[in-house]
Amino acid sequence: MHRLVAGGVGQLVAALLLLALLVPATAAVAADAAVPGSISGTLRDVEGHTVDMGRVDLFDAAFQRLATIDAAPDGAYTIPNLDPGTYYLAFWNGDSEATWDYFVEVYKEQPLFNAGQATEVVVGDGENVTGIDSRLRWLYDDMFGHTFEDDIYWMGNSGITLGCNPPVNYLYCPDRVVTRGQMAAFLVRTFWLSDRGTASFIDDDESIFEADIEKLATARITLGCNPPTNDRFCPDDPVTRGQMAAFLVRAFDLPPGSVDLFVDDDDSVFEGDIDRLATAGITLGCNPPANDRFCPGDPVTRGQMAAFLHRAVGNVIASPRTPAPPRPEAVGTR
Repeated sequence: MHRLVAGGVGQLVAALLLLALLVPATAAVAADAAVPGSISGTLRDVEGHTVDMGRVDLFDAAFQRLATIDAAPDGAYTIPNLDPGTYYLAFWNGDSEATWDYFVEVYKEQPLFNAGQATEVVVGDGENVTGIDSRLRWLYDDMFGHTFEDDIYWMGNSGITLGCNPPVNYLYCPDRVVTRGQMAAFLVRTFWLSDRGTASFIDDDESIFEADIEKLATARITLGCNPPTNDRFCPDDPVTRGQMAAFLVRAFDLPPGSVDLFVDDDDSVFEGDIDRLATAGITLGCNPPANDRFCPGDPVTRGQMAAFLHRAVGNVIASPRTPAPPRPEAVGTR
């Protein structure tokens, strides 16, 4: 019996020793476990108003959507229980009736001119990241029902255009003619051009698009407007359809196309560019349904430009823009 007791005591002591060894190890494992963090902020529009029915989409580092969070009525939101890592956010608004008042905005720290460039939000171990706010822009009041409505929406949602009535910018002016300066800005935003290089023109110093013009010239998308000297850009001149063809052919590096696709461009210096554009499916013509004319000397409207760029990005390159929620079928309610 003494042996049994002694044996039992020995086993108990051994068990207690083992437990003593295990407890610190378990505690160490717990100490090494990641502590969840959070991201919070407020949904506001560009005028500082809170956003009704605000939503926040959470993406991982590979831009895979992880969750959609409803903001509170005052626009505040919090995304809790996040493992340490890199995330991206997209802000929007909507409800079960598909009300849709704003363009989707991908979170960014840069000005609105870089709207397509998402800024990562890094959550550290146990870190509560605050102040990740939106600056949602209203849908354009004048796009609804327009021939190019979907193209204009794409332009606005991609950050390629901000609008035509700053600073509020709730209009797009689809029937207004595009200037060469505006065209420069559209292409710079489409391709995220950043190098101003040493390109310079003598007539753009007073233009708000001077930086865009120089970036476009550095990328060899424009040569100038007064060949062979080409020391001028003519930023306020309307962009003709022929010039637009040349801009897009250079920007997208379009290959040679079929010859003589239109009956009215034989005398145009842009005939080759026009045929490349048509072969790529970026233009159909200017006289539907026949579409045997291109009208190379006609000015391009902002609505037409939206369609040209939308087709070009969709047909030639994959969109460089960050993924965002699809647009509901309903119109806005501004």
